[in-house]
Amino acid sequence: SIKMDKDFSRIERLPRYVFEEINQLKIQARHDGRDIIDFGMGNPDQATPDFIVNKLTETVNKKETHRYSQSKGIPRLRKAISDWYDRKYDVAIDPENEAIVTMGSKEGLGHLALATMDKGDVILVPIHLIPFILLALSLQEQILDMSLLVQTLIFFINLKKQLLIHFLSQECLF
Repeated sequence: SIKMDKDFSRIERLPRYVFEEINQLKIQARHDGRDIIDFGMGNPDQATPDFIVNKLTETVNKKETHRYSQSKGIPRLRKAISDWYDRKYDVAIDPENEAIVTMGSKEGLGHLALATMDKGDVILVPIHLIPFILLALSLQEQILDMSLLVQTLIFFINLKKQLLIHFLSQECLF
């Protein structure tokens, strides 16, 4: 019989996923009888509105929807996204070349990093996306230079501290 090589170097480079670590800590805390308020990954804490569920059910019941989606997403959906972006941010984007449908923001940003980053590039990442971007870049053998991000965070922490000291030392009229 053929023996399969069980060394998967890309998987071995992956760091432990921080949200799984947090989940394990929550499970242990609940097991220990602690009351947990979960401000986790931003998962919905309420049921999906009925109008969305009804539209999804209606769409799933149409036989013509039982196909693979276009790679960039359904044109009318990309147009709707572009229109929303224009209304919300007053920025016009081209639905053909500047809008794409992804399974979620982390998935989209992770693939964007994989597609556009090269060795030596510097990337500033919003703090809540760092675990996911680290995973994506480690798969591509990228090295994420955290020094610039850390310096930036330290700057803003110190700025906030100085502003608080300044304003708390002033007489405030409310």
